[in-house]
Amino acid sequence: MRLANINISRKITAAFAVMVLGAAIMGSSIFMFMENVQSAGKAKDVYMAVEDAAMEARFAVARQEGSLRGFMITRDPYFATRTKDHYQTFLKHVADLRARVGADPDMSGRLVVLEKAMSAWHTEIADPVIELAASPVSYPRALDLFNSGKADEFIEPVEETLDGIRTRQNETIAEATAIEVSRNSMVKWAVVLGMGFLIISAAGLGWLLSRGIATPINAMTDVMRRLADGDKTVVIAGADRKDEIGAMAAAVESFKQAAIERERLESE
Repeated sequence: MRLANINISRKITAAFAVMVLGAAIMGSSIFMFMENVQSAGKAKDVYMAVEDAAMEARFAVARQEGSLRGFMITRDPYFATRTKDHYQTFLKHVADLRARVGADPDMSGRLVVLEKAMSAWHTEIADPVIELAASPVSYPRALDLFNSGKADEFIEPVEETLDGIRTRQNETIAEATAIEVSRNSMVKWAVVLGMGFLIISAAGLGWLLSRGIATPINAMTDVMRRLADGDKTVVIAGADRKDEIGAMAAAVESFKQAAIERERLESE
């Protein structure tokens, strides 16, 4: 269908619809990308919280060892108490980790391993050392147990598990950050491309409407002026159009033919 055969109201409506559709597509794209950005941000927050909890648990492990070492050096019951306090802190951070990782079977399995290893360290190392070191007679046995290296059999799995959790979380944080950056870039491109499309569409549609409506109307105005001045040789373009411009051209052609007929009758 030729553009000239479409009613002016429909042309304007179609142009408006194109602009609205372009704006809707741009808005939908930006909304989708922003949702992805927010999802990646929320996921990153969860991963960072897990990493923080794992780091705190790691510190609690080091504090337990440090407190037990302080007790062996000073035999001050304060350090024995602090060893148990730090163990409770460790368990709190492990519980925090479990709550944050949810139903992840791999993470749940790791947490069970480190809880058992830490509990075994207290049962096999810390508790006997504290009990034996309380007496000068049994202190040498406590010292032998403390320096035996057996503690490493329990502590190393705990440290390796926590370090593994932190490594995994740091990797997922990096991945989430990359997604976040990528989606932010897409949002920028969506805005740039969308605005470019709207500007080009507005310019193109404006040119088409001007060429299809304003230019013919201006030409028609000039023809009518010449016809009013008595120039009956004017050629009236657009009579074959099916829109309002065509209707105007047909009406002007009727005026022209009526003027010619009137002039002919007057000459007779």
